[in-house]
Amino acid sequence: LRPGKEGTRVTFESEGNVSQGTVPADLVFVIKEKKHPDFERQGDDLVHKKTISLKQSLIGSQFTVPTIDSDQSLDWRYDDIIKPGFERVYTQKGMRSQKDYNHRGNLIIRFIIQFPDGLTPEQRDALSHILPD
Repeated sequence: LRPGKEGTRVTFESEGNVSQGTVPADLVFVIKEKKHPDFERQGDDLVHKKTISLKQSLIGSQFTVPTIDSDQSLDWRYDDIIKPGFERVYTQKGMRSQKDYNHRGNLIIRFIIQFPDGLTPEQRDALSHILPD
């Protein structure tokens, strides 16, 4: 099957039910996308939401990013500050285009920074001395 997305109709001509004395009907499938545990599709692009801690967003970290090709993954290390709303884009790592099989969309890593629910007085004091105003 060619690549497709939600609502794409795939027709197999004359492959449907056959009755004596009639022409075989067409067999038509309509693609319905199933939710993926790691990705959300946006056209040919795939979005992966990566939750990181506030500490990781400030001092850096490394992690493995899944790809739609189950035999591949991407290792990424970062040392810069990651701000809320930051996205990392890997070109040509998304879904294959329905119109051009040689073209792929992008894989977008959307960072979600998990803030602590609270701080102790000692943590507040330490942060007030460490972080600039």
